[in-house]
Amino acid sequence: MKETYYLDGLKTGDAPQTQLALVGSVYPLDGLLGQVVFRHYRNHYADWDPNTRNTEEAKENRIAWQAPDYSVIDFHASYTLPFNLGGIGLQLFAHVFNALDTEYVQDAVDNSSFNAFDKDHTADDAEVFMGLPRSYNVGLTLTY
Repeated sequence: MKETYYLDGLKTGDAPQTQLALVGSVYPLDGLLGQVVFRHYRNHYADWDPNTRNTEEAKENRIAWQAPDYSVIDFHASYTLPFNLGGIGLQLFAHVFNALDTEYVQDAVDNSSFNAFDKDHTADDAEVFMGLPRSYNVGLTLTY
C-alpha cells in the first residue's frame, strides 16, 4: 500500500531553530567570579508526527504549532577561599536560574492525542510543557 506524506516545507519540531546565548563574566577580586548568562530561543515548533501529515486536509494545514519566543537570564557566582585546610581547597558558589521568573513554553507536542481540540495545528491543539520557574542553589566545593 502506497502512502503519501505532505512534509515539504515543514520545520523541524521539538527544538528551537534559532538559539542564542550571551555570557558576561567579571572577576572583581582574586578568586571571585560573577557571571550573567542570557539565553534566547525562537522559531520553536511543536514536536509532530509524520503520520498526521498523510491526508489531503493535512496538505493544506500542516505546519506544526509554533511556541512563543522566550529569553531566560541566569546568574552565577563563586568565590575560591584564599586558604586551604590540610590540602583541601574550598569554593563557595551560588546560582540563580531563570532569575526574572519568566513564564515560557519549553516544549510542545502538536495535535496532542490527549489535549487537542480541533486538530488544526494551532495553540488549542498543542500539549505544552512549561519551563522551570526561578530556582537557586548554593553550595561548597571541596578540592583535594
